[in-house]
Order: sequence, then C-alpha cells, then structure tokens
Amino acid sequence: MFSHLNKSLLILCIALLSFSANAEPLSKEYQVKAAVLLKLTKFIAWHDDSLFNHDLSLPINICLSQPEPFGFYIDSLAEEQNLGSNKHPMKIMRVSSKDELSVCHVLFVPKGADLLAHEHPNKILFITDEDSITDTHFHISIYTQNSKIKFAVNIDNVRQDKIKLKSQLLHIAKIVKNSRDTH
Repeated sequence: MFSHLNKSLLILCIALLSFSANAEPLSKEYQVKAAVLLKLTKFIAWHDDSLFNHDLSLPINICLSQPEPFGFYIDSLAEEQNLGSNKHPMKIMRVSSKDELSVCHVLFVPKGADLLAHEHPNKILFITDEDSITDTHFHISIYTQNSKIKFAVNIDNVRQDKIKLKSQLLHIAKIVKNSRDTH
C-alpha cells in the first residue's frame, strides 16, 4: 500500500507527464539556438569582479526577455550542463521589466520583442535572434541562414560596452560593425 507521500509523488508525476505531453514541442531551430546561447557563456571573460571570478558557486544569470521562445527546454538544458561542471552554474531567469535586469549577466531578447529592446544597462551581454544587429545595441545575434544556425558579433558594441569576448569566439563569428553610433 502506498504511503501518503508516495501517492502525492505519483500524482505529481502523472500531472507532469500529462503536461509535457500536451506542451507544444520546441522547434529544432530553437533547440539549437538554446544550446548555442548557453555555450556562448563559455566564451565571455566575465567582469573584473574578483569574487565572481573566484567563487564558482555564483551563477551566470541568463535572463530571457518575454515572450521568450525556448520554454522550459532551456531550463532543462542548463541543468544538464550544470551537472558535474566545474564552471559557474547557469541560472535561467525570465524578465519582463528593466527593474529585473540588475542581476543579469546575459539578456536574450527574442526577434520582434520590444519590451526590453531599448534598455541598455552596463555589464550585460545582449543577445538576440534578429537577423541583423548592425546599428542596434546588441552584442551577439544567433540567427538562421539557409537552414543553418549562425552567429554574429557586433564588434563596435562589444568594444563600446567593454565586453570581453574570448578570441576563439571572434575567430568563428561573423563580425559586423555599425554604420553609425548607436550609444
């Protein structure tokens, strides 16, 4: 006979299974973009804050501006990557106002979103999936071209905001520049 706790766990598991069975599956495009977004954090030389650099228990806060396209897929992907890692854990956070940005290290703003598109706090890496980031405030774009996921770095914005990207990332990214001052 099941104890009360076992019955509760069984009901919770059934509810979760039925929820995931009814949830819309994430497209392959956004599965790959979620993985790239998380991988990009390994190519950032984080702030000169010595506590952050030496205390590996502090998380890298990856904030997602609403409406974000990844659903809970990105949460589970981050959890998988955190397991057994000797790097900073990744924490996924959904944000809907500029007041919530102070804890963000990375802010992903989806294509077409404008809620936080014009906010520009210092020391936050701005990433989008817009096709072009020329003459915007974004640092990196994860975009689709000919059914392939690619990424671009706006080198002017990176330099202006003193974001330190590792050279390995710059060697494989498409480098774009602004045609005018965006700051």
